[in-house]
Amino acid sequence: MAEEEKSIRWVVTMLMLAIALAGWCFAAAFYFQSGSDEGGNETHFFVNAIIQIPNAASVISFTFRERFWLVIVVLVLEALALGFGAIAKKVEKDLEGGSKGKRPSASKR
Repeated sequence: MAEEEKSIRWVVTMLMLAIALAGWCFAAAFYFQSGSDEGGNETHFFVNAIIQIPNAASVISFTFRERFWLVIVVLVLEALALGFGAIAKKVEKDLEGGSKGKRPSASKR
């Protein structure tokens, strides 16, 4: 059963990392679009996210100043992922408790 607990934690952690990565990609894309006046200079969405890593402070500052709604959306999605993890753990404990209650040998420990 420890593997199942670990797998829920792993799924929630990966989901939260994916949300954070998507948030960074969108923030970097908005920052790039606001700074470039050249229409022909297009970069790939994920490549742009990597290119903008050295400009992290500027990207974060721009996002909080100009695209605060993106910060709120990312935080809400992160909270929903945590809520999903809490609900999944509770359901798992409830299911384990129901199966343990049926075994007489499990209650003698």
